Amino acid sequence: RTHDQEVFSFFPDERPCNGFEEVLARYREIVPQLRLA
Repeated sequence: RTHDQEVFSFFPDERPCNGFEEVLARYREIVPQLRLA
C-alpha cells in the first residue's frame, strides 16, 4: 500500500520506464491487478 505519501514502481526491480510508450504498456499490464483503497 502506498497511502497518499508514496508512489510505487511499475517494475519489480524498480527501474524507471523508458519513455511514455513503455509507461502505457506497463500500466496496461498492472491495472487489472490493482486494488484501490
